[in-house]
Amino acid sequence: LASSLAEAATVERGWRASSDGVILEQGLLCLALSTARGAGYKLLPSPLSVSPQRLSRLRKLCAERPEVTNPNGLPSDIDLGSDALATLHACDWVQPNELPIRYAYVAARGSSCSKKSPLHVGEEQVWLCELWSDDGSIWDALHHAADLATSLYQSIGLQVQRTEVSTKELETIEARAFSLDIVLPSGNHLELARSACHGDYRARRLNIRCGVKQLGQRAKRFVHSCETCLFSPA
Repeated sequence: LASSLAEAATVERGWRASSDGVILEQGLLCLALSTARGAGYKLLPSPLSVSPQRLSRLRKLCAERPEVTNPNGLPSDIDLGSDALATLHACDWVQPNELPIRYAYVAARGSSCSKKSPLHVGEEQVWLCELWSDDGSIWDALHHAADLATSLYQSIGLQVQRTEVSTKELETIEARAFSLDIVLPSGNHLELARSACHGDYRARRLNIRCGVKQLGQRAKRFVHSCETCLFSPA
C-alpha cells in the first residue's frame, strides 16, 4: 500500500485501482467504516437521501439570500446526497439533548480532502460529520477525530505525520484543521486525511440552529460542526 501511495504522488491526476486493487480499496473502506462505528459514529446509507420538506426549506432560504443557485433553486456549492450536514440537517432546529450528533458514511464528494490531495474528483471516501453544542466541546471532538484517523493508518502499518494546518493554508470554511501526511521516498508529503472544525460557519450557511424556537426570539444559537475526510483509498 505504501508503495502504491508513493506511485500515486508521481502522477499528476493520481491513479485508479483495477483487479486486486479494487478488492483492496473496498476492504480499506470497510475497515474505515468499522473503525468509525467502533468509535461511536452512526453509519449512514450511501447515497444519502434528502427529504422533499428539506428541499423546500433550502429553496426558501436561497430565495431570502443573495445565493448562487443551480437550475433547481438550490445552493450550487452544496452536494446534496453526499454531504450529511446539508442533506440531513439543513434548516433544522437541533435540540441540545440531541447533541452530539456523529455520522460516518461513504461518499463521492465533489472535492477531495484539500487542495493538496491528488485524488480524483468523485472518488469514494469515508467521511465523519459531527454536530456539537456551541460550548467549546467541538475542539475536543476535532482532536478525537484526528486521533481516530491516526490510529486507523497506523493499524495498516503507515506512519503518518499529524500537523496543524497553518492559518494561511486553511480552507475558507475551516476555523482549525489537522492534516495527516505520509512522507514519500521523494521527500514530498502526501495528505491522507484531514480533520477540520468549521465553528458555526456551516451551520449559519445552512441555518442549522440550536435550541427551541421561540416567538420573537432575536438571538440565535447555531450548532458547531466538525468534518473529517477519514480515509481515501484512492
